[in-house]
Amino acid sequence: MLNVKSIHEKPSPADGERIYIDCLWADNSYTEFVRISEWRQDIAPSYDLWRFHFDPNHWDDYVRRYKEELQQSEKQVALQELAQKAGNGTLTLVYGNGNARHNNALVVKSILDEMVVQKKAA
Repeated sequence: MLNVKSIHEKPSPADGERIYIDCLWADNSYTEFVRISEWRQDIAPSYDLWRFHFDPNHWDDYVRRYKEELQQSEKQVALQELAQKAGNGTLTLVYGNGNARHNNALVVKSILDEMVVQKKAA
């Protein structure tokens, strides 16, 4: 099962494993309080794309460009690892920007959802 949650929301046992998906650490977030098990900078957007993303008016273009970045072979390996974890239990993808409608974790979740469904169908 896959969830998406802000790093600023209180962790819950229902979150399962919490994976932070961003290239920079969120301001005012202390590791011991946010209960992140992994910080996956390897699947975070590039810094240039991350900067571009701050304009929600270009969200669709951001998603397209981020998905292109995630097609790189090393990022595909990392996504496969997360898809396996999601298929075996609860995984919460955590984002740091505070915007519930426009964040990296939503893009990654959409890809992982497809991967998990494909794996179950095979």
